[in-house]
Amino acid sequence: MKKTLLMAFIAALIFASCNPSSNSETKTEVAHHDDHDHSHADHDHAKDKGDYELTEVTKSDAAAPVLDAYFAIKKALQEDNQAEAAKAGEALTASLSNLSGSGSSEVKEIIEVIKEHGEHIAKSDITHQREHFEPLGHDMKDLIKNVGADREIYEQYCPMYNDNKGGMWLSNQEELLNPLFGSSMLKCGTTKQKISPQG
Repeated sequence: MKKTLLMAFIAALIFASCNPSSNSETKTEVAHHDDHDHSHADHDHAKDKGDYELTEVTKSDAAAPVLDAYFAIKKALQEDNQAEAAKAGEALTASLSNLSGSGSSEVKEIIEVIKEHGEHIAKSDITHQREHFEPLGHDMKDLIKNVGADREIYEQYCPMYNDNKGGMWLSNQEELLNPLFGSSMLKCGTTKQKISPQG
């Protein structure tokens, strides 16, 4: 009984030491991270069977130049090549002009965010390039959902990125080559899903 009370007291102290006034953004990030962890664990099990979660999108070449530039950034970062990533960041920004005049307000907002990431990648050191590349993957995924894709795309995930909070990216190949760590942890990660164009 004493041991139980002691454990309860310690747990209460630990709980009290946490900041209860954390903002909603932090809570969202924690929830999002928990979702990532859950998906990652589920996928590890699925991958043992050679399966990936499959997401279907509309077959379209509207975003092809944007995807080309994104995958060029990914390749440069996996090779630790800051200069090539910067060039590809410029190409990404330029490629968006074909999409900016059409689409819903949601697509236009996504394009603006992608453009901002591209501009940062074009003029930053490699650490900052990677900091923008990770959220860029989420925005690219949103873009693909809205405008479609012209190729199969793999969503990949590294649980160790950003102090073990995890990070994702998109790849045009199934082979796992990690752009968030480059040569230091090139094979770290797993494939979560395959995005397949249909129609």
